[in-house]
Amino acid sequence: MVTWPYPRLVSQHRTTESGLRAISAERPRTLACNCDCTDGKYIDALAEMAEPSETGWWERYRGSLPQGLLDISETEANATRLRGANTVHVPGLLQTSEHAMAIFRAVVPQLPEHEVALRLAHRSERQKVITGDNPAPYVAVIHEAALRMQFGRRDATQAQLEYLLEVSEWDNVTLLVLPFSHGAFPGAGQTVAQLDLLEDLALFRQRSRDFIRQIAQQL
Repeated sequence: MVTWPYPRLVSQHRTTESGLRAISAERPRTLACNCDCTDGKYIDALAEMAEPSETGWWERYRGSLPQGLLDISETEANATRLRGANTVHVPGLLQTSEHAMAIFRAVVPQLPEHEVALRLAHRSERQKVITGDNPAPYVAVIHEAALRMQFGRRDATQAQLEYLLEVSEWDNVTLLVLPFSHGAFPGAGQTVAQLDLLEDLALFRQRSRDFIRQIAQQL
């Protein structure tokens, strides 16, 4: 009995097209041959696109950290500008090591200490996208709840707020605070919120700095 391989071939193509499976430089040539494509320049261009690009720093963590963390790192590294909003904790790109450590130790189920250390090292390297030689422009909207939430010791929270004040002065960082007094905001009951609307509701840059400084003084 001969089994027709078409379903398996379709399945392989779908996983390739969806980005779940990488392809070698030879695969486009094979597919072009199967499809009777004879345009040599076109085939060469496809094969060149399949050549592996420069390995990113995040590849060192492959097999040690969840794939999602590696995907975030790759996305940030290839971005021309970054924008984000946080309501419970300070954005990862702006976290001090002690703040990040307290967050990682609150993960359920609890992480072993060696994995906490790995995540700390990974997060530190992630932050180079805004602290390195060619930093990306970054807009961060932070809710007052994230500023007042105490992760770790009191002095760690103080240090985190002082660090936010420092980075808010950087040319490539725009830090905006959304205070409790502004009430409900679009997407408050959802996992993803519309960032443009949050920016409209947040305080301006200087008022955001003053607000963070005020919270730091209350600790």
